[in-house]
Amino acid sequence: MRLSDVIEKDIYLEPEYFSYYTVSHFDFLVTDGEAKPFMAIQYDGPYHRNDAETIVRDSKKNLLCKQAGIADTPDRCQSCAAKISGDDATSLDH
Repeated sequence: MRLSDVIEKDIYLEPEYFSYYTVSHFDFLVTDGEAKPFMAIQYDGPYHRNDAETIVRDSKKNLLCKQAGIADTPDRCQSCAAKISGDDATSLDH
């Protein structure tokens, strides 16, 4: 799913960020009960730790997610994972 389909652009983005915003994708997206984005999931293979260009792209995606309030911290992700693995996997109230 494209970032621009998930994240509302309500602030000015520098050209390099705007370009990335319009072409980048998430691997998976978790939404709340009202279909609002809650957490984006991105598979990070070896290139995400070793390739300089990939690291720069990941930092752009992380910043855009943070500005949009989409989970980007381990504690929020762990909380979500705990709810998903619980008895009521359909409830992601946060």
